Amino acid sequence: MLTDKGPTVLHFVGSGWDVGGTLSYIRSVTRQNGARNILIVQEGFEQTRHPHMKLLRISKGDYSRLLSPMAIWDSLKQVAWLRRKLVRRHNLIFHGHSRGGVLLGIILSLLGHQRVVVTVHLNNPQRWFYRLGHAVMRDRMIFLCPSMKRYYGLPAENWRDCIPGSVPPSLRRPGKTIPPFFGPETERTLTIGGCGIIVDWKRWEIILEALGWLPTEIRRRVKFIHIGDPLDENISQDYSQLLRDLVHEHHLHEIVEWRGHQNDVKAFFSEIDLLVHPAENEPFGLAVVESLFAGVPVIASDTVGAADLFAPPENGLKFPTNNSRALATMIAELIEGKRAFPQVNRRSLRPLEPDYLNARWAEIYLKLFEDNDIRATRTRYGGEGYSLGNSTRTR
Repeated sequence: MLTDKGPTVLHFVGSGWDVGGTLSYIRSVTRQNGARNILIVQEGFEQTRHPHMKLLRISKGDYSRLLSPMAIWDSLKQVAWLRRKLVRRHNLIFHGHSRGGVLLGIILSLLGHQRVVVTVHLNNPQRWFYRLGHAVMRDRMIFLCPSMKRYYGLPAENWRDCIPGSVPPSLRRPGKTIPPFFGPETERTLTIGGCGIIVDWKRWEIILEALGWLPTEIRRRVKFIHIGDPLDENISQDYSQLLRDLVHEHHLHEIVEWRGHQNDVKAFFSEIDLLVHPAENEPFGLAVVESLFAGVPVIASDTVGAADLFAPPENGLKFPTNNSRALATMIAELIEGKRAFPQVNRRSLRPLEPDYLNARWAEIYLKLFEDNDIRATRTRYGGEGYSLGNSTRTR
């Protein structure tokens, strides 16, 4: 087991803002992984979410794209100083996360550095690049779930070698032991929820269209609550307006509620019966994990990676991506009692428990030490940690 005198891990994101699932993932797997964890971000980055991490700031650049000329140049500019640190500090590990982080990890590996690991956080259309990267890095390229490995054409029979994110302990609740009862004998309202930023690839319009397809007598027994904000970009603001237009078009004002950003989501998960996650081709989906740990089952599109956790009706149900009619049919069948209501199996979530995931990362970091004979070096230098001094790097 790694100790506080073990490695320092540089988590490369290169983000300019504290938003998105990648940063949530890093925070979820760095609480007890036996390492000193430092987040590499752009100048001007401010932490707005907890827990706060120690920061190492680099110059602003394009680290969110993969193979554009500017993105490649901005990433390559970071190679030299990273190489120097890896050579000088034998307890230092590079962990790439963003597209730029993956590119840097592959380059560093090609240059002979072995204390390098990357996590793939998205289903990128440039699959060939990730397959080539996997050929270089092998088991040092980690995917979030089996469906993501299948997306890239890699063997994925089970969760082995996949490490998803998790949720804070405060969100883990026993949940409901008895599923809610629906059917013709009850007038119970089905409260469904949506959790996530308002961007088009989340496909929130699929839920609104599904509600629009429902017969009037079924629709009056449904309520949809969404938490999350649009981004500042115009494209996100335009999509937010499209959603408002759909609410008006389908006359959903009385059953749809937009609550915006919520710092504490416990009340939200206590209120809903079911989370609906219609995202298109989402690599994992931490909102699904949050919901399951809160004891709330999920309906997700069949291209959401976290749907690998479903064994219908255990944990949740899947519907064809972008098929609002199929979602509407599923909602109607649940309300009419024609379909078994899904129920969370807490035992099946063990591979997503924070202590399990942190132990997996500690195991990987320790293996990087062993493969590079770092234990002997660490003893020779008295096990000293890696000190950055000023947290802002200047050129």
